[in-house]
Amino acid sequence: MFRPITRHGHIDPDALAGDAVSIILRERIAAAGIDPKGYSGHILRTGFATSAAQAGVSTLIIRAHTGHASDAMLARYIRAGELFTGNTAGGVAMTWRASADRLTDQCRSRLADTSLE
Repeated sequence: MFRPITRHGHIDPDALAGDAVSIILRERIAAAGIDPKGYSGHILRTGFATSAAQAGVSTLIIRAHTGHASDAMLARYIRAGELFTGNTAGGVAMTWRASADRLTDQCRSRLADTSLE
């Protein structure tokens, strides 16, 4: 995903090493005035997996990108992103969304039925 750029502006075809990504990330975090202690390039992988899962991307596709061998290992990355998933407020929103989806389906069905008459 990340490629080195030479001082002449050419993009190297080989990926950056994981430690290089961590160094760059920590430098940018420090430049933003945040203590970089406890951050690494690994957080980008975790964030990617979590965001993809929350967006409904299948685990098979996420694993193809992240290189995880199993859903069980991938789940260890995604679980951290579930802090606000399934809480009371989220449950209300999910219930409302499910009701709206059912209503939309019913309307489509009725429209399809009336167009046949």
